[in-house]
Amino acid sequence: VEEAVHLLRRAPAATLAVYAAGTVPFVLAGLFFWAHTAWFHPPAHLVAWGALGLVALYGAMKVAHAEFCARLLAQRLGAAPPVWSMSRFKRLLVAQFRLQPWALLANLFAAVIAVPLGWTLAYAQSLSVLGDDAQLHDEALGQAKLWPTQNHAALLLLSGASALAWGNIAAAFFAVPWLANRLLGVENIFGFSGWWFFNTTFLVSVTALTWLVIDPLVKAFYTLRVFHGRARRTGEDVRVE
Repeated sequence: VEEAVHLLRRAPAATLAVYAAGTVPFVLAGLFFWAHTAWFHPPAHLVAWGALGLVALYGAMKVAHAEFCARLLAQRLGAAPPVWSMSRFKRLLVAQFRLQPWALLANLFAAVIAVPLGWTLAYAQSLSVLGDDAQLHDEALGQAKLWPTQNHAALLLLSGASALAWGNIAAAFFAVPWLANRLLGVENIFGFSGWWFFNTTFLVSVTALTWLVIDPLVKAFYTLRVFHGRARRTGEDVRVE
């Protein structure tokens, strides 16, 4: 995890921009879809079209995640980042869309029974790192099985960091408008008393922002796991050192 922090700190702005370009539109659209559906109860056909749009943005986000991880991996290897092209976009889109939705369902199921969640999360994240690998499923499965103690310990640490980030963002959501109301007299909905503002839209917004903060670190961690996992048979770590 510490190595992942340093990897992210050294990442160029273009690498972080790739992640943001694919992830921020999906998060914003997801928040709008959630709020619009929860507050205004649109007709079913509009909900269906909105859901279809989210599916398209989800695919674009997974391509951006794969490209982000590929650039981090190239940075760790001391190599040039992959050349971006439309053909590469299509290959990544097909490869990621073929497996990532199933990985998402597996994560939801694993979260209910808890025990296999560490392995299913490692599998899903390894899919992003491996991109359009010829043996994508088998390679990701093999990476998910490596070093389970390390994987679960890191997930525990990252979960603690996520909880702290969630608390900080939630406090900022409430404290800044509340202080603006009390100290400067700026009227806003947070100036009222009570806990009514803890509605689903507020909770989903804070959770989405927390994910945007923590997920790049998670991607960097699993990028390094793939790097060290593949190095067991390729010797890439020795060559780089």
